[in-house]
Amino acid sequence: MALRHVADDIACAATADAAAAQCDALRETKAAGADAATEGLPLWRQVFLRRTRIKHLLQHEWFADVCTAHAAALEENRRLLANHASILAVRSAAAAQEGVAAAAATAAGTGSPSTDQRLLLQSAQDAAALKQQVRTIQTAAAAAQRQYEKHRRHLETELLLLQQQVQQQQQVLADKDRELLQQQRLLREKEEEVSEKEAQAAATRRTCLLLVQQQQQQQLVVQKAQQEVAAKALETEGYLRELLRYKQAEAASLELLQQQMHAGPPENADSAVAAAPGSTRSSEGCSCCSCRCWARFSCSPWGCSSYVGNERCCWNV
Repeated sequence: MALRHVADDIACAATADAAAAQCDALRETKAAGADAATEGLPLWRQVFLRRTRIKHLLQHEWFADVCTAHAAALEENRRLLANHASILAVRSAAAAQEGVAAAAATAAGTGSPSTDQRLLLQSAQDAAALKQQVRTIQTAAAAAQRQYEKHRRHLETELLLLQQQVQQQQQVLADKDRELLQQQRLLREKEEEVSEKEAQAAATRRTCLLLVQQQQQQQLVVQKAQQEVAAKALETEGYLRELLRYKQAEAASLELLQQQMHAGPPENADSAVAAAPGSTRSSEGCSCCSCRCWARFSCSPWGCSSYVGNERCCWNV
C-alpha cells in the first residue's frame, strides 16, 4: 500500500511538471504572438494589451506558486512515506533475523527442518526483496527531489525574468504615458494656435470686407465727382462757346462800324450814330432788349453787348 502511494505521488509530480512545462511553452507562444499582433495597432490598444498581459503574468505567477506549494506538499508526503517504508523495512528485517535465529535454535534442538523454518526463510527472502524495493523507492525519491529542485530553480529563474520583464514593461508604459501626455500637450498647443489663426483669419476677412466696402464707397464718390466734373466741363464748354459767339459778334459789329465810319462823311457817321437806337448810355436800359443795365458799350443791331461788373447781361442775335 505504501509503495502504491509513493508511485502515485511520483506520477502526480511528473504530471505537474509536464503541465508546468506545457504552460510555460504555451505562455511563451502567446507572448510571441501578442508581440507580433500588437505591431501596427493604436497606442491605446497596445497599452490595453500590455496591461492585460501583465495581469495574465501575475495570474501565472500565482498559479506557479500554487503548483510549487503543491509540489512541496507532495515531496513532504513522499519523504514521510519513504521514512515510514524504511522503518517498516527495518522492523521486517529485525523480525526476519529473529525468526532466522529462532529457526536455527529450533533446528539445532530438533535436528530436522520444519514448516516454521521454511516460513522464516521465506520471510527473510521477503525482507530482502522489501529492502531492495525500499532502496529503489529511495533512489526514485532522490531523483524526484533533484528534479523538483531543478524545476524550482527553473521557476525561480523564470520568475525573476518575468519580474524584470514586468519592470521593463512598466517603465515602457511610463515612458509611453509621458509621451502621450506630451503629445496631448502639443495637440492642445496646436489647437490653440489653430484657433488663434482662425480668429486672425476672421478679423482679416472682416477687415477685407470693410476695405471692399470703403473702396466701393470711394468708387461711388469718384464716379459722382467725375459726373460732376463732366457736368461742369459741359457747362464751361457751353459758356465758352457762348462767349466765343459773343466775341465774334462784337468783333463783327466793331468791324462794320469801322467800315461805316471810314466809308461815309463825318456828318453821316454822326447821323448814323444818332439814328442808331439805344446809342446813348442811360439808366433807361438797352433799347434792343429793354434790360436795365449800365452798358459799357452801346447797343448794336446784332444785340446788346453790355456788362454789369463781371456778369454778362444779355444779348440778342
